[in-house]
Amino acid sequence: MQIGPWRFTPKLWPTLAVLALFPVLVSLGFWQLDRAAQKEALQKDYETKINAEPLKLSDIRGTMLLDAGQMLWRRVAAEGAFMPDRQYLLDNQTMGNQAGYLVYTPFRLRDRDLVVLINRGWIPLGPDRERIPRLATPESEISIQGVAKLPPSHGLLLGDPGPESLENGVVRLPYLDLEKLEKSFDAPLLPFVIRLEGENGEGFRREWQKPGFGRAMHLGYAFQWFAMSAALIIIYIFVNLKRSHRDEHA
Repeated sequence: MQIGPWRFTPKLWPTLAVLALFPVLVSLGFWQLDRAAQKEALQKDYETKINAEPLKLSDIRGTMLLDAGQMLWRRVAAEGAFMPDRQYLLDNQTMGNQAGYLVYTPFRLRDRDLVVLINRGWIPLGPDRERIPRLATPESEISIQGVAKLPPSHGLLLGDPGPESLENGVVRLPYLDLEKLEKSFDAPLLPFVIRLEGENGEGFRREWQKPGFGRAMHLGYAFQWFAMSAALIIIYIFVNLKRSHRDEHA
């Protein structure tokens, strides 16, 4: 192909390589844009629900309490009592680059034959995994407020390490499976957890990350993939564009 004084003479194998690689780079860019859009939608949904008035769990009727999707990110209020003879330590949780646990304590709702797990916050691991952290837990009926959310997701597990029973009813868990935990209660366990908000207290840290965090990162990755695809085409054209001999000797 002659373009003015230049002749475009692409070779077969470089052309095939570009045809294979270019769509991959572009699709990765659009995938990152889609991830950014998902994060933005998640953030908007969170902001809408978090700014609404708290829902009293005792006032909810019908199937809404059993639908974790409907309850997700809603501010909720509940009255009842903790079950201090059971404490769950979710292992391998970091905060501020420090290893520790998320502490989940069952909470029995007053006037409702229901139990919900309360994420009370994060505590540090300490110098020794064998030392059980002290978990101060109110024993009388109290009112709590927090945000309903799904249990933390877990990645690929090699085998099933299972729960580890420690002292005084404390159980260390590699992941949180509400369906499995429900079997140990004499009442239904709600399919979501309540994450306590507000000031740190009773030795727990509650420095929660808002959902939707990382949108700018995905946009940055998208720019990089699109830039790489553009660079690929520019390099491909440049290395295959030759000045014609006729023009060189004119």
